[in-house]
Amino acid sequence: MTPEERAELKARAVLVYDGYCGLCNWVVRFCAQHDQADRLRYVPLQSDLGRELLARYGETPESLNAVSLFLNAMTSDERFVHHSDAVAWALRQLGAPWSGLGRMVGWIPRFLREWGYGLVRRVRYAVFGRYPVCPVPDPKIRSRSVGTPDASGQSAQPEFSELG
Repeated sequence: MTPEERAELKARAVLVYDGYCGLCNWVVRFCAQHDQADRLRYVPLQSDLGRELLARYGETPESLNAVSLFLNAMTSDERFVHHSDAVAWALRQLGAPWSGLGRMVGWIPRFLREWGYGLVRRVRYAVFGRYPVCPVPDPKIRSRSVGTPDASGQSAQPEFSELG
């Protein structure tokens, strides 16, 4: 992790998502559109940065294969949540009415949330599609994305490319 990446993530909520998943990329666009307070940052789990963040908690993209969220990233108060908890907490970072929805999701018994999350996770590629490579975020999201290609579409990681 570069000093610039560390500074960008520090004390923020960092959503680590499956960059190949059509649904996950839609969720990132949705969150960026509704995050008026600019609280969230987005990192694909397939990126070097995503792998590094997950490794701090003994996870890999393959072992987790799910959305995760770091609250208060890079601080002594950092908290790591994943699966349905990450969805609930990500919604809570957004403005009304989404923050209220995130609280309501959190009230649902965890075993039910995890069951629903697992169902969506199993069918997401079939229903929402799968990108062959992680797409370059559009300009509105690019400034909030960390560990992804820069504005020119160039990246040190060959797995990222612009979709044509």
